[in-house]
Amino acid sequence: MFAEDLEAIAEARGEVIAAMGEAALVDAVAVSSLFHLMTRVANGTGTPLDSFMIEPASKIVDAIGADTFASRKDTQMPE
Repeated sequence: MFAEDLEAIAEARGEVIAAMGEAALVDAVAVSSLFHLMTRVANGTGTPLDSFMIEPASKIVDAIGADTFASRKDTQMPE
């Protein structure tokens, strides 16, 4: 889901609020934002991905299409 798809974002937001309430939506966004922050800090400081995570990470990247994410251009993958 990307910012360009405002209708899909609004629909997803409405479904979360209906299922869990506004406070849970805020909490979920906060947790997601913190994970994103930590990834940006790691990338910004040049922290490499732990060697035992390289294979599982590549599978996740493929499964969710993370190579198409805007933030992917900032993420260095070990060779």
